[in-house]
Amino acid sequence: MFNPRRLTFFILLFISIIGVSIIETSGSHMLKPHFVPGDVFYSRQWHLPEIKAPAAWDITKGDPGVIIAVLDSGVDSAHPNLNGGKVISGYNFVDESADAATDLYGHGTMIAGIAAAPVGTGGVVGVCPECSIMSVVVADRKGKCNDSDLARGIRYAADHGARIINISYGSGADNPILLDAVNYAWSKGAVIVASAGNEPSNSLSYPAAYANVIAVSATDHDDKPAPFTAYGTWIDVSAPGVGIVTTGLHGKYAAGSGTSFSSAIIAGLAGLIYSANPNLTNSQVVNIIINHTDNTGAAGFDPYYGFGKVNLQKALIETVAMAEHKSTVLEDPRKRFNKKVLELSRLMNKAR
Repeated sequence: MFNPRRLTFFILLFISIIGVSIIETSGSHMLKPHFVPGDVFYSRQWHLPEIKAPAAWDITKGDPGVIIAVLDSGVDSAHPNLNGGKVISGYNFVDESADAATDLYGHGTMIAGIAAAPVGTGGVVGVCPECSIMSVVVADRKGKCNDSDLARGIRYAADHGARIINISYGSGADNPILLDAVNYAWSKGAVIVASAGNEPSNSLSYPAAYANVIAVSATDHDDKPAPFTAYGTWIDVSAPGVGIVTTGLHGKYAAGSGTSFSSAIIAGLAGLIYSANPNLTNSQVVNIIINHTDNTGAAGFDPYYGFGKVNLQKALIETVAMAEHKSTVLEDPRKRFNKKVLELSRLMNKAR
């Protein structure tokens, strides 16, 4: 005998198995799938579902015209997950050469995979899988980087079309040439993202602590601050940074932990935002990222999470709303005020 309750039960069971969400529309219900890549290591990339990447990818997976500059040890453009024109070879400021598409240390290749590894290569998937990567070498084969090379790398990326600049390096040294480079890139319209550092203290790390940089701290599998993450009033946002699976050296894959990887996630999100709405300013992109997060710490600002843990779906929904002039969210001008005041205070103290 036909039983409508049993039919409803099996329909709901089917929906839960295939992983779709029900979106309510006027007068009807529409089923919309959340894109889930079939790449081999995707199931191990716990951070992607955690930050609502599949839902964001239903809006956009990126645009090859949006360039994310990876200022690092280089990027292995021969990696099967990154080859085929994915990587733009920028410049090697360590060797003073055009060879920026190789990587002897591996850190840059890991960052590139997290930010923008493409779908369908059989390996891992990046946050912005259809964005392009520009490799700018500022670190040597031992992973060491100096302020001068980093500053030149920032200016190079800004001058060569990078809309996002990822810097997964930092130190306690506040160098004017680094600040000038950051402000130059900002004036050219770039979004600059940097890791907060892997020393669990509130000591400032540069360039992350500069006002025109998004400073990113790390969270773990349980949404708790990673035990190694830096923290403080200068943190803007947090992202997963523990056990992140990504591209490695020699065509292989690797897992690692650190705020370096958290920064790459935010760089990828900036790429998605620019892909969905290329007319946004860098200031608008930053505001979207920090205003549309998950509040996992104390209400409002938290020194460990900044203004919250990244949520790609929330950020992309707001991005589309802004493009369609339907945004109802008023940005809070106080949200980055403290960081700007800190920088001004440091500059005044230096001038004395």
